[in-house]
Amino acid sequence: MADCIDGICGGSPPGIANHPESGRRWLVGTGVYVDDVIGALEEDGSHARVAKRLGLTLHQVRVAEAAAEQSLP
Repeated sequence: MADCIDGICGGSPPGIANHPESGRRWLVGTGVYVDDVIGALEEDGSHARVAKRLGLTLHQVRVAEAAAEQSLP
């Protein structure tokens, strides 16, 4: 595994990093950004429905939520 420099990193996905093109925090390997997950959670409130709507796993939604609570560059 490569060294983790920025973001929330682990041995396997999901990971959170700044997107190389936009600079926004995203769920690596998906087309979904952390702020999109948070917006959906604020609208809906259900982690399970948000996961289904965005094509994510429940775990990915929770990781994005945790990332939003941290101060990442």
